[in-house]
Amino acid sequence: MNAISGYEVQAFHVAGYDVSAIDFSPAAVDRAKRLLGHLAERVILRDFFTHDFGGCRFDLIYERTFLCSMTPTRWSDSVNRMTGLLSPKGRLIGIFLYGRPSPSGPPFPITDLEAEQLFKRRFELIRTEAISVSLPLFRNMERWQEWLKID
Repeated sequence: MNAISGYEVQAFHVAGYDVSAIDFSPAAVDRAKRLLGHLAERVILRDFFTHDFGGCRFDLIYERTFLCSMTPTRWSDSVNRMTGLLSPKGRLIGIFLYGRPSPSGPPFPITDLEAEQLFKRRFELIRTEAISVSLPLFRNMERWQEWLKID
C-alpha cells in the first residue's frame, strides 16, 4: 500500500477482511496509526520488497497507485512480489494510473500495452472502470482494476 491514510484499513476491516498494511513512509504510517485506534497494530513501517511476511499468502492485495510511484524498470519486481504473496486465485485490486509515459515522474503512468505485457503471464483482468472523482492532476487517468492471479 502506498501513502496509506488509514481509511483503506478501516474499510477492509469493516468488510470482514483480516487486514495488514505496509508502507515505507514514516509519516504515512504515523498518520494511519493515529487515525486507526485499535487497528493501528495492523500498519507496519517496512519495505514491501524486502519485508518477510513469514510465508503468508494473501487472498487479496490492494494497491493505490503504488505501481506508478516507482520507475518502470521496477514494475516487473512489483508484479513478481505480488504474485508470490497472493494465494492461488488471489486478486490484486486497486487504483492504477494510466497515461502517456513520463520519464520525469513520479508518477509514472502505465499504458494499456505496458499493462497487458506486464500482467498477462500471471494475471487476468476481470474488471476495469474509470475513476470519475480524482485529483485534477490525475483526472481521466485513474482506473479501478481487479486482476485475478492465474495459477
